[in-house]
Amino acid sequence: MKKKIGIITFHSAHNYGAVLQVYALKEFLKNRGNEVCVVNYRPKEIDRVYKFVKPTKRTIKGRIKYCIKYGKVMLFNRKVYNKYYKFEKFLKKELEIQNEYKTLKQLQKSNEKFDILIAGSDQIWNNQLTKGFKPAYFLEFGDKNIVRASYAASTGSFEINQYNKELFRRYLKNFDYLSVREESAKNKIRALTANDIEVVLDPTLLVDKEIFDKIKTKRKYRKHYIFVHFIGKNEELIKLAENVSLKLGLPIVHNRSTKIFKNELDHFFGGPNEFISIISNADFVLTNSFHATVFSIMYNKKFFVVPNYGTDRITELLSKLNLNDQIVLDTSEMPDLNFSIDYEQVNSKLETLRKNSVNFLDKVLDGKKNSIVDNYFKTKDKFSCYGCEACKSICPVGAITMKQDNEGFIYPVIDRKKCINCKLCEKTCIYKKNALFQGQLIEKPVYAAINNNETIRENSTSGGVFTELCKYIIKNNGYVIGVKLNKKNEAIYDVATTLEACFEFQGAKYVRADNNNIYIKIKELLVSKKPVLVSGTPCFIAGLKSYLMHEYKNLYLVEIICHSNSSPKIYHKYLRYLEKENNSKIKTIKFRSKENGGWHNSNIKIIFENNHVMEESVYKNIYVNNFLKGKISRPSCYNCEFAYLNRVGDITIGDYWGIDKEMKEMDDNKGTSLVIVNTDKGNQLFDHIKENLKIKKSDISKCLKNNHDYPIALSEKRYMIMEKINDDIISALKKN
Repeated sequence: MKKKIGIITFHSAHNYGAVLQVYALKEFLKNRGNEVCVVNYRPKEIDRVYKFVKPTKRTIKGRIKYCIKYGKVMLFNRKVYNKYYKFEKFLKKELEIQNEYKTLKQLQKSNEKFDILIAGSDQIWNNQLTKGFKPAYFLEFGDKNIVRASYAASTGSFEINQYNKELFRRYLKNFDYLSVREESAKNKIRALTANDIEVVLDPTLLVDKEIFDKIKTKRKYRKHYIFVHFIGKNEELIKLAENVSLKLGLPIVHNRSTKIFKNELDHFFGGPNEFISIISNADFVLTNSFHATVFSIMYNKKFFVVPNYGTDRITELLSKLNLNDQIVLDTSEMPDLNFSIDYEQVNSKLETLRKNSVNFLDKVLDGKKNSIVDNYFKTKDKFSCYGCEACKSICPVGAITMKQDNEGFIYPVIDRKKCINCKLCEKTCIYKKNALFQGQLIEKPVYAAINNNETIRENSTSGGVFTELCKYIIKNNGYVIGVKLNKKNEAIYDVATTLEACFEFQGAKYVRADNNNIYIKIKELLVSKKPVLVSGTPCFIAGLKSYLMHEYKNLYLVEIICHSNSSPKIYHKYLRYLEKENNSKIKTIKFRSKENGGWHNSNIKIIFENNHVMEESVYKNIYVNNFLKGKISRPSCYNCEFAYLNRVGDITIGDYWGIDKEMKEMDDNKGTSLVIVNTDKGNQLFDHIKENLKIKKSDISKCLKNNHDYPIALSEKRYMIMEKINDDIISALKKN
């Protein structure tokens, strides 16, 4: 069956191996009857490296400087200019690239549909080359039902430090199938994932040379020659090349811009097509490049490799093909040039290796999602625990307690002496529980909404929809459950039976709320048959649904569009810091005040008992800013399953960010709510409050353009902050 496959790698790097490996993988998959697309992800940090004229500041002076540099290249270094455009031509013609994406967010917002996504090959997991960790190369985009695989991904010589190990642990969870290019890469990540990891061939070795013969140019030089291809500077390679040239009496073609050798034929500045031709027509190849080695083998050339530090992949490949004699470690003595390579044997070994790699890709092409069960009770992997407390609440013998870790987040701990091994905790766990999404409408009504009551709207974080829901439930003698700040400014779930009590639930709380044994209380309230409205984060709502186990007609679930859950420990340390700085206890906190900057430019407002008022932009406040940038959140927030189109509440509400671009008439900078109706019950509930709202219809694609439809991105800085949580956390918040 024909599949649409997306490949993401360093396709835009102006490096012969980078573009030829993705060309090879594309052709291999196409030849197996698939539609293949190279995802045109071109982050500026990588593209900048290969610009023949580096970008300058967007000022008049900067533009003049750029034009001068451009002119110098055109007049005096035309070869550099020609090489750049030969690569760009190759990308358009041979890789057939189309839509360009410069950021992860652009990728996530794209409408490209795939059956399979493949990350790799090349050093896409080398943070030094990618100029920082790039989740895109871990397939952090596309529909969650897409089959995801890595093919011959590499970490290069990059050592995974303690911070990056957590990044890898999180993002490797995206993959259904994992393969790497070197044993060294497998060794680095094997403890960071529950998946099996296979070592496979570089894509250029997956295909026969006929694939490359189709695109290589005609022979350029009539003379016989030695081709010397450098990666970086290698004095030993230069010494060997001089000696081989002298011994064989052959001139040298090489890829450096200046004269190096006594007997030079040319400096090679061609495109990928010419690179293949240069190697295929050479009499001898000398290199420290992996892909120059690959094409030397492919075209059955005589060659030597003088490896640089960190070129394990070359020595690993040559060892597997029994070509260790082609490695020259000591150039003080001239190696014997009267050798021959038994390419019949080499090709036979290569065919065996190729079969293993093809078998891996065949598994991927079968299109089956990996069904590994990796909930917290089996793995203790913090990325798979939301801390919802459903497991604790369901335990019939009270064997589970929630213990706080060093970061301030709670996780279940089982008392094995009490445990009766009923497995209810595992069955109730919300991680990877698809049953939670049942009963959702296929076409979900979406609205922009504003409360007609200006006072209600003024005191709400966004448009004031939640208050109308509360009013309807209270009017019918029901109960409302939400999050409030208690006298100690701790966020807790609580029950309200009056509208006045519901007002305490208004406003954003940028910290994880204490569950307060609320699931058990809600179950008791439901028995009364009175309407019960529960609002909370999606994972909290999911936990409640899983704990209750069946539908209640009188239960209405309202989930908020959640950014993440931040560390309560950091939150309280920040409050204590403010109290010390201001020599007073905190009386009230408003995380999103619209009083001065309005809805679009809201402030955090804190009033102290000594009547001092602290107010500053949410983007400048050290606590809120770190929260908004996802640097102090719970591990599961970076792996959140509830940030997608699948919702768990009857109604989803939040800020309608982007309304100023979509419906200007619904934006007066006082706050506009986004409402997504997910179920028939949610539809009925919303119908009861519509008359008190100004509403305009929207749709899912529009409303999610500027809202969370993906988990927040994990970064090294999160772990740098958490490392200081028991030390100088305030300095860490300011620094990062």
